[in-house]
Amino acid sequence: MKKDFKYREKSFFTIYQRNFGMLCICGNIIFQLIIRDDKHIFRFFHTSDPVAVFPLVLSLTLPYILHAIIFFVLISFYAHKKSLDKMQGFLNTGTVQAN
Repeated sequence: MKKDFKYREKSFFTIYQRNFGMLCICGNIIFQLIIRDDKHIFRFFHTSDPVAVFPLVLSLTLPYILHAIIFFVLISFYAHKKSLDKMQGFLNTGTVQAN
C-alpha cells in the first residue's frame, strides 16, 4: 500500500489558534523585556560606557515590532469575529428543529 506524504510537516491549525499562538509568544517576549534589566539602553542614554551595537539596536527595535504584531493579531481577531457573526445567520438556517 502506497503511503501519502502530501500532508507531511504541514500545519493544520485554525486562524484562531495561529493568532492566539502569536499573541502568547509576543506577549511573553514583551513581558520578559519589561521585567529584565535592560543594561544596553541604560548605558547608551545615561552613561558614557561603550555599548555593543547589535544588542542596543535589538533592544530598541524589538519592542516596537512585537507591539505591532500584537496590534495586527488583535485586528485579525476582531475582523474574524465580525465575519463569524455575519455567518451565524447562515449557520442557524440550516438546522432542523424537531418538535
